[in-house]
Amino acid sequence: MHARPLPATTRPIAWFRLDETLNPLIEETVKDKSPDDAVAALLALRIIDPACGSGHFLLAAARRLATRIAAIKSTGAPSPGDYRHWMREAARHSLFGVDKNPMAVELAKVALWIETVEPNKPLSFLDAHIRCGDSLLGVYDLAALKKGIPDEAYAPLTGDDKAAARAWRDRNRAEREARVQGQLAFFEPPRDLLDAARAIERQDEDELVAVEAKAAAYRALVSANGRYRLEAACDLYIAAYLMPKSEPPSRHVGEQELRIPTTAEVWRMAEGGQPHDLLFSRAIDAAKAARSFHWQLEFPQVFFPDSGSKPGFDL
Repeated sequence: MHARPLPATTRPIAWFRLDETLNPLIEETVKDKSPDDAVAALLALRIIDPACGSGHFLLAAARRLATRIAAIKSTGAPSPGDYRHWMREAARHSLFGVDKNPMAVELAKVALWIETVEPNKPLSFLDAHIRCGDSLLGVYDLAALKKGIPDEAYAPLTGDDKAAARAWRDRNRAEREARVQGQLAFFEPPRDLLDAARAIERQDEDELVAVEAKAAAYRALVSANGRYRLEAACDLYIAAYLMPKSEPPSRHVGEQELRIPTTAEVWRMAEGGQPHDLLFSRAIDAAKAARSFHWQLEFPQVFFPDSGSKPGFDL
């Protein structure tokens, strides 16, 4: 007997959910606004599907946004060209997605590209908006780094040694409480990274050379030293939850004892210090294998927007 694969999100489900969520948001957004202001406000919306799969909800949301904007901008019935133009604009400005499956992420981008192709324009750059990762596992707020790794990270799981887990918890707690937390200052990405993320968001995509320039700028952003430092600190933070606690920390100082990340390692990395190589490689591998996803680093343009915009997603 063969097991059937789980069905993808069906259209009726997507439509019902958007009837209940997106439609009221659109109406609230355009209320009492001039046509130009209403269009700008709709394109400024930030809509996230944190488990986007191959893009059913994102596509349905883009269609509704495009339909409403085309109706606002057209004096008569919108043409297919008008609709496709605003589909492209809605997809590249307003939609964000996350999925743990790399293939699903690529399929979501392809689905959006298919419906947003506009004559004489290249495909939109979606890599900064559709990301791969586990949206439930990661550091949501970088301010958590200041507080250090919680005791709960060292709770014994199946296969862990309870005494060892308790010893790691006690060591971490001592490190966390030994330092004046006000001395730490790494609550958001460095200013140059934020400026770069905002600039990428504003770049046009009307010519192929512009899309290539945007892709190059994004690659530079995600590989910048400041971002790497904070991403590694977040990965160490998450690895403390993931790595097995089978042996207690050694009393002897040296790399041999460093088997599980603790608060001191997270702080050292966040402040630009050199990590312990043995611990670092194992911990980062554990976090990457679990596809940990750190929201403020992946979407800095959303959580640290230009002045005048509220941070976070609208829907």
